[in-house]
Amino acid sequence: ISAHTIALTSAIDNITQPVFIDGFTQPNATCGNLRIALDGTGAGVGVNGLAFVSGSVGSTVRGLAIGNFNGNGIYIASNNVSVECSYLGTDVTGLADRGNGQSGVDISGSYARVTNCITIGNDNDGISIQNASSATITGNLIGLAADGTTVIGNTWMGIRVVGNASYNIIGGNTAAERNVISGSVLYDGLNFQFGAHHNTAIGNYIGTDITGTLDRGNNRWGMAGGDDADNKQIGGITAAERNVISGNDQLGVLIMTGSDGNTVEGTYVATDVTGTVALSPTLGVPVEHSSNTISNNLISGNNGDGVLIIGANAINNTVHGNYIGTDYTGSLSLPNGSRGIAIESSAFSNMIGGTNATLRNVISSNTEDGIFIGVATGNTIRGNYIGLNASGVAVLGNGDNGVEIQ
Repeated sequence: ISAHTIALTSAIDNITQPVFIDGFTQPNATCGNLRIALDGTGAGVGVNGLAFVSGSVGSTVRGLAIGNFNGNGIYIASNNVSVECSYLGTDVTGLADRGNGQSGVDISGSYARVTNCITIGNDNDGISIQNASSATITGNLIGLAADGTTVIGNTWMGIRVVGNASYNIIGGNTAAERNVISGSVLYDGLNFQFGAHHNTAIGNYIGTDITGTLDRGNNRWGMAGGDDADNKQIGGITAAERNVISGNDQLGVLIMTGSDGNTVEGTYVATDVTGTVALSPTLGVPVEHSSNTISNNLISGNNGDGVLIIGANAINNTVHGNYIGTDYTGSLSLPNGSRGIAIESSAFSNMIGGTNATLRNVISSNTEDGIFIGVATGNTIRGNYIGLNASGVAVLGNGDNGVEIQ
């Protein structure tokens, strides 16, 4: 059974009541074998592929390839709308660039779900969540074609969460819920900004291919949050909740000025999924604001510093339980290209390590200092292994000083 293309010559009416648009009714259609495409080449300026507006609460669309629209592939301004097993910005093969003129999916309604989709080649974001809460984004390829390795990047962000967008979940604690967010042409893989708070990103690969072993980095940052984007949970305590944020061209995880109370936990920054091979961005985890926790991560193989705490607003941050400059076992060298941890430019009252073994950082094998403090007061270094392996019995060293204070 051949695939069918519906070539639109005008806009489809906005959807104003609950509907179930089911591309799987086409014979032989499955989640990986779509058989119906909507082509918006002739639909007109600013036209969305499908638009769910007030009254369409509870709608579902699945099994469609939606591309070449001048607007968004799918626009969601109603609550509880699901997009499943659909391709946004490509054809039914999931391998061709048929990017939409704005985002693949644009969400401004709450409780949206985007599951097992491919969003590639769109001129704005792969998925945009604006002033919406409680969306769930799981199991998607964003910026990579259906083969999971070919880059057809979205021009702006892979996923952007902006405005009063709260309690949204990106990823999950199973492999099926993992998003792969890579290949953004201009900007970031995952970006939280302008008041986006209490959002969660767990279990994702950001900047790699679908296997987590090849560099498919986003052009700027892997993950960033700023401008009152507070209280994010990035990663978790289990291996299943681990993000791999690697291969991105500039930074791994950036906590910008104006963003506080965030936790980066259990994540691999700049290594592949095995924790033994570097997929290097320029800088690992820069922290520019207050009361953030960087815990139990592997931060190794970066081209610059592992962790950089910088600026007068970087206050009361905690860095503990991390391996910085080693592999995931803490026994082999996987150096960062500059310092393991640097605290600079009036950053104040930050804690590196702690009073028990679970809070200990292992900071070893880095190309320059293990820890550097420059023009920054009131900071504490306690209970760490600096230049040793994780068991404390073998020397790994750092390329310059263990601790340097200027």
